[in-house]
Amino acid sequence: MQTIFDLQNVSHSYLDKFEALKDINLTMTAGEQIAIIGANGSGKSTLLLILDALIYATSGEVYAFGNPVTEERFNTLEDNEFARYFRTQVGFVFQNPDVQLFSSTVFDEIAFGPLQLGLPREEVIKRTEEVMTMLALSNLRDRAPHTLSGGERKKVCIASILSINPDVLLLDEPTGGLDPRTQLWLTELLQDLAKAGKTIITATHDMDIVEQVSMRSKKSLPALMLVTFFRRLRCCGLTGGSSLLAGSSSSRALRSQSVKCRYGAKSRR
Repeated sequence: MQTIFDLQNVSHSYLDKFEALKDINLTMTAGEQIAIIGANGSGKSTLLLILDALIYATSGEVYAFGNPVTEERFNTLEDNEFARYFRTQVGFVFQNPDVQLFSSTVFDEIAFGPLQLGLPREEVIKRTEEVMTMLALSNLRDRAPHTLSGGERKKVCIASILSINPDVLLLDEPTGGLDPRTQLWLTELLQDLAKAGKTIITATHDMDIVEQVSMRSKKSLPALMLVTFFRRLRCCGLTGGSSLLAGSSSSRALRSQSVKCRYGAKSRR
């Protein structure tokens, strides 16, 4: 199984004095569904930002797809084949949709990623239309993202990532601020994407969804040890098993089929 991320003794401090991560050792392989759980301020978002090469380890080594991830390699104007490949393979859904959304319409937001890949105009339109249909966003295509509800903005964020068809999805508190119905929709979508072979890494403190979005097992620990365990980000999910939120509605069946058709194949479109 291909190693996607390999972190070796990774630490990160903000302003060289506020320690967010310390000595993290973690390996993630292709096709895994992993939950990074912990309280607010435990470093979950920092870890995801490092995995997405938006910030860099203060110390230690980070490898992605077998290549070192360093500031010198990514923050350069020179042509960089690996950095370009990395951005096509890894997608990040931010905790706050307003940080991610910036285009004037939903259609333009979803089309932005494929445009940056240099795809032909016809392919960009095709991908955008397919993703909007899959996530039931077609009726919002001409709406400005800032006029949408919180759940709709979250859907647009996810759609803007799926349109580039990355193999790895990083999600930061994806259920935050969502109503129960939208949380159920999102959980089912992540399950469908996992079945299509995507690697999904979710940072959350919502324990109700952990079993549904994570397949990696860890032995249970005494309650008094959990705070330290989570604080150091050693826990990467609970046992998988049967889904407590598995739906059988026709809408999910249609979306599942759409996900399977679009993302199930190994070859990239």
